[in-house]
Amino acid sequence: MDDGRFGELFEKHKYSLGQIERLTPQALTTISDSTNWPPMNLSTSTTFGTRVTSNFYTESTASYSKSKGITDTTKLERIKHSVIELQNLGLIETHKYDRAIAVCKLTNIGLELMEYIKPIN
Repeated sequence: MDDGRFGELFEKHKYSLGQIERLTPQALTTISDSTNWPPMNLSTSTTFGTRVTSNFYTESTASYSKSKGITDTTKLERIKHSVIELQNLGLIETHKYDRAIAVCKLTNIGLELMEYIKPIN
């Protein structure tokens, strides 16, 4: 494969659409609601600078679900799975801003995908 063809595969539109294709509908819904992700309480965590490097899934799921009024345990597990999916794909990360307060945020690649995903209002 020549350099031009290789570089073409990494053009913004092709790359973003390929990433979106990998996501479940639940992960797409979660990422489209990123402007409504609430802060979470992380009393114990490992960080690199402000970025949380330890698991934050349980706390993130609890905080997000509470903000949505969701209490069904099956739905909570699905939300948690979607958060893990987004983090494993490098689309979200969590940053700690206070001793115990952290916020999930889209990575640069996650922000690029939002240009193709309609946000939930």
